[in-house]
Amino acid sequence: MHPSLTPHPAKDRYPDVARSVDHVRLPQPPLILIGGGGHAQVVLSAALAACVHVAGFVDDNDQPPLATKRGLARLGPLRDFTPSPAHACILALGDLASRRVL
Repeated sequence: MHPSLTPHPAKDRYPDVARSVDHVRLPQPPLILIGGGGHAQVVLSAALAACVHVAGFVDDNDQPPLATKRGLARLGPLRDFTPSPAHACILALGDLASRRVL
């Protein structure tokens, strides 16, 4: 078994605590994706699989794949976006040059 897939040792030593911790969900701010292309679709899938609420995304493209294929709300262009403490943001741009600029 790959080391990253092995159970945490505390789960074996304290099964009752581990069982209760597995079901705890801390409140999370809604997530905003920075980008709406192909890489953002992968990031969206991962966020949804982790039960994270995704509020929408920002992208300069008027019809990015995330809106046309997945139906997620485009919150506007990147140049108009101002991060807020009420939201978590994740950089979901696949283009390395664009990521470096941001």
